[in-house]
Amino acid sequence: MGGAASCSGKLVAIVSDAEIQAAIKSIQEWEDTQKAGQRATQALRTVRKDSFRKAANELNDKGGIVERLGGPDRVHDLIQAFYRKLFQDPDVRHFFDDLPSDRMRSKQMKFMRYLVGGPSTYPDNLRCKHLHLIQEHGLDLQKFEVVQGLLLDTFKEMEIPQDVMDDMLANVNHAKTTIFTPNADELVTAEEMMAAAEELQNPLITRLGGPQAVQLLIQAFYKKLFSSEQLKYFFVSLSAERLRKMQFKFMGYLLCGPASYAVTGGNMRCVHARMVKDDGLDLEKFNMVVDMLMDVLNDLMVAKKNVREIMSNVDAAREAIFTPGPDELVTKEEMVAEAASLDGDLVARLGGPEAVYDFISRFYAKLFNDQQLKYFFLLSADRLRTKQFRFMRYLLAGPAAYAALGGNLRCRHLPLIRDKGLDTDMFRRAVDMLRSVIAEMGDVPSDVVEEIFKNVEAAKEEIFTPGPEELVTREEVMRAAEALNSPLVEALGGPGRVYNVVSSFYARVFHDEQLKYFFSSLSAEKLRAKQFKLMAYLFGGPDAYAAASPGGNLRCVHARMVRDHGLDLEKFNRVAEMMLITLKEEDAPEEVVAGVLKNVDAAREAIFTPGPDELVTKEEMVAEAASLDGDLVARLGGPEAVYDFISRFYAKLFNDQQLKYFFVLLAAERLRAKQFKFMRYLVGGPGTYTAGDLRCVHAKLVSERGLDEAKFERAVSHLKTIVSEMDMPEDVVSEIMRNVQIAKEAILGPDGSGSGALSARSLYARLGGDVSVGKLVDEVHTRLQALPNLGRIYDGVDMAAQRSRQLAFLRSVWGGGGMSSRPGSSGAACALTTEIAHAHLGRGRSLSSSHLEAIGEVWLESLMAQGASPEVISEVRCSLGAGKSLIYPPGAAVGCPFSSALGMDDESALEAFIAAQLAATGVEVTSGASPNSAAAAATGGPVSSSQTLCCNAPPAGALQHSITSDMARASSRARSPDAAEKICDAIGVGSSNNGSSNNGSSNNGSSSRDDCGSGGTRAGNAIPGPLAAEDEALLKSLLQ
Repeated sequence: MGGAASCSGKLVAIVSDAEIQAAIKSIQEWEDTQKAGQRATQALRTVRKDSFRKAANELNDKGGIVERLGGPDRVHDLIQAFYRKLFQDPDVRHFFDDLPSDRMRSKQMKFMRYLVGGPSTYPDNLRCKHLHLIQEHGLDLQKFEVVQGLLLDTFKEMEIPQDVMDDMLANVNHAKTTIFTPNADELVTAEEMMAAAEELQNPLITRLGGPQAVQLLIQAFYKKLFSSEQLKYFFVSLSAERLRKMQFKFMGYLLCGPASYAVTGGNMRCVHARMVKDDGLDLEKFNMVVDMLMDVLNDLMVAKKNVREIMSNVDAAREAIFTPGPDELVTKEEMVAEAASLDGDLVARLGGPEAVYDFISRFYAKLFNDQQLKYFFLLSADRLRTKQFRFMRYLLAGPAAYAALGGNLRCRHLPLIRDKGLDTDMFRRAVDMLRSVIAEMGDVPSDVVEEIFKNVEAAKEEIFTPGPEELVTREEVMRAAEALNSPLVEALGGPGRVYNVVSSFYARVFHDEQLKYFFSSLSAEKLRAKQFKLMAYLFGGPDAYAAASPGGNLRCVHARMVRDHGLDLEKFNRVAEMMLITLKEEDAPEEVVAGVLKNVDAAREAIFTPGPDELVTKEEMVAEAASLDGDLVARLGGPEAVYDFISRFYAKLFNDQQLKYFFVLLAAERLRAKQFKFMRYLVGGPGTYTAGDLRCVHAKLVSERGLDEAKFERAVSHLKTIVSEMDMPEDVVSEIMRNVQIAKEAILGPDGSGSGALSARSLYARLGGDVSVGKLVDEVHTRLQALPNLGRIYDGVDMAAQRSRQLAFLRSVWGGGGMSSRPGSSGAACALTTEIAHAHLGRGRSLSSSHLEAIGEVWLESLMAQGASPEVISEVRCSLGAGKSLIYPPGAAVGCPFSSALGMDDESALEAFIAAQLAATGVEVTSGASPNSAAAAATGGPVSSSQTLCCNAPPAGALQHSITSDMARASSRARSPDAAEKICDAIGVGSSNNGSSNNGSSNNGSSSRDDCGSGGTRAGNAIPGPLAAEDEALLKSLLQ
């Protein structure tokens, strides 16, 4: 025994676990190979040599492969040797497992015929025969090449002549192509889709980039669609032919709209009816498809204008699919017969059964065409007809007639309330339609109208009032109350009295017009659970609630009611008041009233106090603070100190009884966004705030939520406390408080007092200065380079130099260096034309007007991606439109009208010219314009040479107007017949030879062409003269 143990120990020391596992694996593989060999031998025995010889002999043409190979016997030996390899290879032998002997024999025969006789000898469709292996067993190109390699090894072992090998491998390669190329009846080929797109001859196809671009779009969309777990099952039952047709029709509808589909005789609603009725196609899933399409369009960077056109066709499809047609209305004969069967005299007083038909059909026609209500009727035709009959019965015979059919209005409508968003606003919208139908019908007696709407009101009550069966039973409440072991339950008088309070309270809530709708959308089960939890909280406090709902968080549970359904402090207090009334009516002792109301107060705090998880995380705030320009962050103590400062401040706000309610209605995402914006404003200054006008953003808080100077100062007092606690330097405190004061004036000051200061800041600064605009430029360049029709303009361009030029240009146009935005100034106009001409036209990359439109769209998309405010985007859009009108004025020939005059061949001269213009643009403009000059700037009127333009505080509306008007004037002068003579006027820096200035400056009666290089923003330069009529029209369109 001892020797054996010693031996075993030595073996363990010599052999590792990995080696043991490898040995086991080798044994298993050897056993598998032996079994496969046995199967192969058995399978090969099934093929009789004489049968093989006979089949091969049929293909033994003179000079053919069989003869050159050595005859039928040699063919037999080759096939046998190859199949032995095949059956023993671990990568491919599983394809032949479980095949019965007759099928195995058939496969070998067919393979032999294909190999030596070619494709013409194969009687079946090779792809169809192998499709199940591809779809179900993983046959792919790689495994096919394993098989091909085994065959090649067999050829070499049997020393097959090279020419014979080549001929047989040609047949194998043909088989490979056939197996792995989809049949025409399975997929629409790129060529077919391109040809179909070309046949449409739609301008949109051209704008998208032609048939090939369309083919890529459709292909990418269907690829996404078929990979979606929620959507792909709409297509799995379709035959290949139907799927092909669907792709063609989809493309036609998407690009050409409903008219192209109607030509085929199709009806979108009928075609999709089965998918709606049986497969669950609804608006939500349709919108998922639309989102996928938008993703594809964005991935392919389709221009916004084209996206809008495509989406208008998608909207038409949505309308066509989900709008019930007139054929889905009950026929006149059916409705007349049904109305005639009703008891009572209301039908007769309305005008008889035919009048009833007119009434109901008009009403449903309105419903079916209402954008908010028609989606409640995505029903099969049979169910929709039944609903019309039942509605007519309820309306004209009352609730009793409906109940006689076994219906329960609340149960019938609960799925619509819970899943589809039916609420009292939607109901009221339908009632308004009913009123309009009655008005259209003319002389309907008032007593009939009164009776109809009495039934309507009864329906509303029944639909939206939870029923007694949705209340918990007395026994259930008593058991739950007893389990609380609460002194309040005992003081009230026991579990029975608790049930009385809970049932009376819910009866009140369920019939309160302001409160019952918070409960009407709940399933009976959820409503019962809420009642138990409420009872636990009221009589057991927060701890009992936590025990009754582990992990429950009152704020999280009520977040959707706060955010989407309007639960606010006023409505909560109404609930509290109802509880107090209920307790008083039940003669609850004072100690019980006090205890319950204490718990109600705790619930109010829990629901309406934002939690610490709603604060921005340290990592996020530190990263955001580190991205700010300027040195205030560093002087404050660095990004981590900024996080400490902001988190302390919001913690105080969230716990302030007067201030926290300004934040409770915000979703977590919006609350986090507000913290970032606040930090940027406070520490980065007003220039970093890009979310719009502060006064507009806070207007609702002022007008509806009670934000006033006292509450603002209360928030400021919290700031001062934190500043003191953190012992900040005096200069830092002063700068922060200055930013606070600017915000206060903007939010609460007299109209225009605060916003003017912000508006006077340059667009460049409001976009975030060099860092943010630099990121924007990088984003634009990346997007442009990815576009097939625009990426070429950067071929061979030094992108670093291009970036510098672009930033210099934008500083000029959007007012960098602390200046106000001056895109209309002559220096900016010159910079705009020369920069674009130099970067693109000067290198032989002629840009058309449509190219400039596409570039403009890319700029706007990039701004939106970076979260720019709508106001800023609008201002940029305006300057882009004006810039385009300057480069390509209406009526000008294709191509930049300035390119020849700028001497594009002399690049060094052009560089100097640009440098001179940009330098001139940076000249400070004298501030302090008179009101008259400001008004002239705003209206585009002439200004005398003694007047100057104020950069610091242009009046509201002046900025956008002056941007476009000056540029439009420049384009007007650029259309002068003598382009060479007027080039200086076109860029707004010269004056005519007759002594009168085209831009309003006399220059002592003389002018020199050399003025072109001197810039146009000197104090002596005045605002250009009035616009030409066509430019006035252009200006209006740009501002719109």
